[in-house]
Amino acid sequence: MASVREGGKLEPPLSIQSKVVIGTASWGNQYGLFNSTSVGAETAKNILKIASSGGVNTLDTAPAYGDSEAILGGCDLTKLSLYTKVDPESWDRGSDYAYIQLRESLRTLGIESLTGLTFHSAESFLGDPKRAIDFVSRIRAEGLAMNWGVSVYDPSQALEVMRFTPPDYIQAPVSLMDRRFLASSFLEKIEAMGVGLQARSLFLQGLLLRAPNQIPSQFKPWVELFSGYSSSAWKQGLSRFQYALMPVLQHPAIQTAVIGVNEESHIQELAAALSGGEIALTLDEIESSEDLNLIDPRKWRK
Repeated sequence: MASVREGGKLEPPLSIQSKVVIGTASWGNQYGLFNSTSVGAETAKNILKIASSGGVNTLDTAPAYGDSEAILGGCDLTKLSLYTKVDPESWDRGSDYAYIQLRESLRTLGIESLTGLTFHSAESFLGDPKRAIDFVSRIRAEGLAMNWGVSVYDPSQALEVMRFTPPDYIQAPVSLMDRRFLASSFLEKIEAMGVGLQARSLFLQGLLLRAPNQIPSQFKPWVELFSGYSSSAWKQGLSRFQYALMPVLQHPAIQTAVIGVNEESHIQELAAALSGGEIALTLDEIESSEDLNLIDPRKWRK
């Protein structure tokens, strides 16, 4: 089966700030277990202004994220890089529908091309790999996206995608708790194929930012792990936000990281954390978990 590696390969970031991709899943709708607010047009403009002044110039959105693309389209995106996703509903209806939806996304955003186009799930790609590869080839031939990737939930999905063709990147959950995609055996495989790692879910939908006495009852079996994080962060002189963010962002295998922002206070906290530079703490010094009932939000009670 043909490969689609002829496009632009993602370059290593020049700074810790350039690794950051602002996630917009909650712009225009509520997303996640702990997010109760959405982002309006004026707040979006302020967030982008603060982000840009702090050296963060990349965004991640999707047609499935409610009004997120429309809100972004009302902002000045001329100096920003954007990722969006292949709309799953359009994809289920056929490649031509997905192509029309992508064109519509570009019009809504007011841009001509993307830094990256991501399949919303491994299932979307693996349902018909040949169709997916042909679609990516068309998109690249028309200059609509420089790079492409697939969003996955576990390493086996990424390896199955790469059995057909190596994407430019995979988007995968990586956090203090969830290190499955940072296992040396997995990293060796993707690095050998030139596949980058784009981290998401760094805060586990906000769970890692909560005090141990504030976590929902379903997570009480792991309260000692949460308490350990809080104690370690205090000893390091770090906020929970810095403690959850910086060790992941600093990891050399993380090429980019999607960090959800839905309030001005969030981007201000992010900018402050990034401006402080790297910290003397690595993931090797922090306990993790392989319990999917904890690290996989699909298994959480809503």
